[in-house]
This record gives sequence, structure tokens and C-alpha cells, in this order.
Amino acid sequence: MIIYLISLLILYLYSTHMERNIMWEIHFGLTPFILILLIKECIAILPTFIFNIIAEIGKKSYIIFLIHGIIIENYKHLLYPHHFIVSAIILLVISYIISLLLTWLMQLIHYDKPFAKLQDYLLRKKNFNDVKFFR
Repeated sequence: MIIYLISLLILYLYSTHMERNIMWEIHFGLTPFILILLIKECIAILPTFIFNIIAEIGKKSYIIFLIHGIIIENYKHLLYPHHFIVSAIILLVISYIISLLLTWLMQLIHYDKPFAKLQDYLLRKKNFNDVKFFR
């Protein structure tokens, strides 16, 4: 665990003396990888509330993944003037709030019911119940 923290510190100190383009490549390439390794090592000793926060973000990760590219493309002026960690936290918070709103909207309109009815209709019509692949 100490090795990961030291490597993050070295990357940060080293990146302050290089070109901006190379610095962003390191921040978006190596830093998240090292953070993932660090979190993997620390996951067993996390307090319950932090573990619950990470689990909740994981439940919404598919929507966050789809949204964050749109946010980065449209709101670069809000994200890039800040430090890398601050930008990542702002992006995560905005993406999470939008994913909560989209999840609420999907539950409100019951988006899964028409697809379930269509699937039931197609399975009955084609008599796919005999095929073991669909079981």
C-alpha cells in the first residue's frame, strides 16, 4: 500500500515539471491505474459508509460511464481549470446526480414493462420455450 502512495507522490511531483500534454496523459493514464490498485489493497479496511458509497456508485456505473463522455465534451470549461483530483471528483458528482435523475425517470415511466411484454410475446409466438438456450 505504501508503494502505491509513494508512486502517486512521485508522479505528482514529476508531472509538475513537464509539458501540459504529457502531464494530462500521465494523469488520465497512470494515476487512475495506481488509484485502482490502491483501492484494491484498501478495500478490506474501509469503513462501512465509504464501502456503501463505493457500492452505490458501482450500481450506477453503467449510466455514469455513458454520461461522463457527454459531460466532458460539453463542459470542459468547468472541469479542466482545476487540479486532476478536483476535476475527477466534480465529474463523478455531476455524473452521479444525472444518473440518479435518469434512474428515477426510468422508474417513473416503467421502461422495462414494454420490453418484458414484447419478450413474452415473441417467446410465445416463436415457441422458443423448447430451446435450452433461452432457459
